[in-house]
Amino acid sequence: GMTGASIARREAEGAEPHVETTPMDFSRLTRDTPTRAIPVPKGLVQYLMTPENRQVLTEESGADVEWAPDEASVKLRGSQEQVKRATRLLQRVLMHCHWGKNESKVRRLLKPRMVESAMIRLSPMSTLRQAEKLLSAAAPTMGIGKDKANDVVIQDAIISR
Repeated sequence: GMTGASIARREAEGAEPHVETTPMDFSRLTRDTPTRAIPVPKGLVQYLMTPENRQVLTEESGADVEWAPDEASVKLRGSQEQVKRATRLLQRVLMHCHWGKNESKVRRLLKPRMVESAMIRLSPMSTLRQAEKLLSAAAPTMGIGKDKANDVVIQDAIISR
């Protein structure tokens, strides 16, 4: 065997230390990995199948994403959970792109911005007054009713409380 002293002596003599290596075979690694092909409408291919969207879909889901534009299909590989997440994101894009499609819309659907607040604005078409409130994690609801503690107070006989 090689001891520390014998290795040092061989290095001093200019001989490189020799380490036994064994070739590793990773070909079976992806064999049992869940794979799914998702059909995509032909009209969506140009907006969805960009290198940037592929990167976003991979980052958001963890799945390996392969575009197949000629087949109008997206091939997903990864764990069951990763493929499921990627499938959900693609289904979201497919659903919302029924009402118009472009590259930035697809990107927003794949990676939505984190919204911290939203303005709710009520614009009645009757004699009721207009009302608005900024909703956030700290104040996630808008109260409507007769009680003065509500955000919108309605003094009308049709309101019970």
